[in-house]
Amino acid sequence: RGLVRSRGLGDVYKRQILVNYDQAVVTALRVTKGNVVAGSSWSLVSNLADAGVVRVALATGSTPLVSGGDLLYLTFRASAEQDNGRRRHRAQRRWGR
Repeated sequence: RGLVRSRGLGDVYKRQILVNYDQAVVTALRVTKGNVVAGSSWSLVSNLADAGVVRVALATGSTPLVSGGDLLYLTFRASAEQDNGRRRHRAQRRWGR
């Protein structure tokens, strides 16, 4: 699971986020709200249709984001590859700022 953090952004009412990843290493499975927007009026729309790219839009009409914290949680599945008849899993890459 990866995360996208926000720090020192000021008052934010919307945010578009683009995350590029190596599709040979991981597959994006889902995007969920982080702790600073969960349970609030913020809406989240994500697009995982294109391998290697996660597109996310967050927006609110009422309550701006004024504090830092976890904005998004990105869930990936590590790809497996054959190595001398054994399965080997590559480590997930953790995204954060």
